[in-house]
Amino acid sequence: MPFQPHRINHFENIPEKEGYLISSVEAQKKIPNRISIFLDGQFAFSLSIDLTFELGLRKGRRISHNELKLFQSRCEADETKAKAYALLSRRPHSRRELMQKLRLKGFPADVIDEVISEFSKKQLLLDEEVAEQWVESKLRSKNIGPSKIKAFLYKKGITKEIIEKTLNDKDLQEDEKCFKAAKAKWKSMKETDRKKKEIKLGRFLQGQGFSWDSVRKAIKAVNEPS
Repeated sequence: MPFQPHRINHFENIPEKEGYLISSVEAQKKIPNRISIFLDGQFAFSLSIDLTFELGLRKGRRISHNELKLFQSRCEADETKAKAYALLSRRPHSRRELMQKLRLKGFPADVIDEVISEFSKKQLLLDEEVAEQWVESKLRSKNIGPSKIKAFLYKKGITKEIIEKTLNDKDLQEDEKCFKAAKAKWKSMKETDRKKKEIKLGRFLQGQGFSWDSVRKAIKAVNEPS
């Protein structure tokens, strides 16, 4: 079976023997900062440029099976970090969300734990800041209530304590946003019976995370003559 350059568990495909010859060291075309290592004429594994130099991997060098096992451990950590950095560069992630995504990619659990711990120490993973950014984003872009924001944050792996603190520190403008959502929904509803229309609107607004007090005020407001 040919070696797969982007397969995470690629080391298991390398036949076990006493020694190997590094037959080629090549920069990857699609990922310029990663190097492909060929052993005895076949692709074996890839790693970052920095780790390539650190491990002294060069064409013509002979390595033992024990050295290969060491490289495997270093490469797994290297690749896990690279993926974690790539995910964080796209948008903020909570600790739990990043951990789950790395697990889905097939990275070893112990390596993931080490990377999460390292990133936390470097303050690259701060759930408090992530929660605040998400709340700000939700408040800017959508007319949704506190309960729906809470559910979103919890799903992303933010703890209850951080969620409560973050929301308590924000002006959620619940009544205002509830009214805006109610006004837009009311105009689009085809129900002709006013009472049924109010009931449906109330269910919709509660489904958007608004409290019953805000929902009651919004229903009353959209019913008032303009």
